[in-house]
Amino acid sequence: DLVPVAMVARGANIFVVHPSVKAGSMPALIDYARANPGKIRYCSAGIGSNAHLNGALLAHRYGIDIQHVPYKGGGAGVVDLISGQIEMCISGTPTGAPYVKAGALRALAVTSAARTPLMPEVPTMAEAGIPDFVQGPLFGVMAPAGTPADILARLAREIVALTRQPAFRNRLAEIGAEIVEPLTGEAFGSYLRAEVQRAREMAALAGLKDE
Repeated sequence: DLVPVAMVARGANIFVVHPSVKAGSMPALIDYARANPGKIRYCSAGIGSNAHLNGALLAHRYGIDIQHVPYKGGGAGVVDLISGQIEMCISGTPTGAPYVKAGALRALAVTSAARTPLMPEVPTMAEAGIPDFVQGPLFGVMAPAGTPADILARLAREIVALTRQPAFRNRLAEIGAEIVEPLTGEAFGSYLRAEVQRAREMAALAGLKDE
């Protein structure tokens, strides 16, 4: 139904814990979870959300038992985390950043390839000792199938030009998005197919069926 035009940015998640959790880093969190199976409950924006799948991937890779608690949106889970009703959230960076800066939550790592300008002091997953864990939503443009090739090419050129503008780049940074070298046309399509396959694999780890 849709054809890829251009990908312009990636979002990121942040692993945040309640201050009572005795873990100041991702390796310490994994050690704590191993010593306390089932006692770490983590929130996400819902079943099958990016955050849910991130938690499932972490649990599978390190053999830990952490309990997923789905919410109807990321903000509600963060509120419960602040009040101590759960122990951890995997939230979008714009949602978690204000509470980390206020000292209400402790940030362990972000899932982007580079540190986010929203919280430059927080390490990436790779820097925190968790390799190959670049995760997060994609920002891109699609068009209806059957759109003429010359129009797709024009759209791609205009979008790439837009990504070079400082105002656009600054706005993306404000919402915690990571600027990427734009992928257009079939290059974007190939990237999307690989991401879909990766999401399916994580969904299987989470026990979700591909309907």
